[in-house]
Order: sequence, then C-alpha cells, then structure tokens
Amino acid sequence: MGLLPGVGSVGFIETIGGHSVFVPFFRGGTADLNTTLALALISVIGANVFGIIAVGGWKYLNKFVNINALIHIPGKIRKDPSILIVNPIKFFVGLVEIVGEVAKIASLSFRLFGNVFAGEVLLSSLAVILSFGLPIPFMFLELIVGIIQALIFGMLTLVYFSIAMTEEEH
Repeated sequence: MGLLPGVGSVGFIETIGGHSVFVPFFRGGTADLNTTLALALISVIGANVFGIIAVGGWKYLNKFVNINALIHIPGKIRKDPSILIVNPIKFFVGLVEIVGEVAKIASLSFRLFGNVFAGEVLLSSLAVILSFGLPIPFMFLELIVGIIQALIFGMLTLVYFSIAMTEEEH
C-alpha cells in the first residue's frame, strides 16, 4: 500500500502540544505498529489454542508451569536423589517458556513493522532528495521486501503452530 501514489503522502497538518505534525489520510496497514501487533497476537493466541486442543489442557499447561515436575519429587527422591536438582530446573524452564511466548509476539510484530516502516521512510527520503528516477529501483526492492516479510511471518506462524502441537518429551 505504501507504494501507491497518495498513500502516506496526502494528509493534513495538526498541531499537537505546540508542534506541527503531519497526519496522513491513508497509510499502509503494516506500517502501523497496532496492525502488526494485532496480527502477532492473533497468530500466537491461535497457536496456543490449537496446542491446547491437540495436546490437551493439562499437558499443555505443564509445558509452561511444570507442576508435574514438582509433584514427582517426594515420590522419586529415594530412587533418584538427583531429582532434587533436575525437577526444580524443569519448573523454572517452564517459566522461561512463558517469557518466550511474549517474545514471539514482540518479534513477529516488531520485525514486520520495522521492515515495512523503514522501507516507507527510505522511499520518502529518496523522493525528497531526487523525485524522478532514483526511488524506482528502491520501489522494486520494497516489493521484494514485502513478499519476503509475508513469507517469514507465515512461516514463523506455522512453526509456532507446529511447536504448540507437539507434546513435551523427556
């Protein structure tokens, strides 16, 4: 959308706190962090829902907060004393998995937003420097970047879905 004439360049000037700010009428969807954050949230929440459906609620919960590891400590301590070290580590690794889920949302949204927004800023800067001829090769590169970003977003979403649907193995 950002490559179309008028998208991002037609708008009005608004005064906010004594500063003049240009507000465009139209803007490319993924050039806004809200859109990419919404896409990432839908992707990660969908992966978690499908993981719960595929694996089961209790097993999926134990992937993050490994309650089974703590429950088995008293019953297996006589046979294997190393369980006092291993199972609390398993519990805390599950807590790190929760941080990993939040990181998935951040990485998906910021990667897509950053690449698309940077491309729009690059094209705008080049158009200001030299209006005719110079931005054309970069427009072609922006098309390629957009295709690659869509491919990466889709592949990462597919990976998140497949990871969520696998059971934890010991």
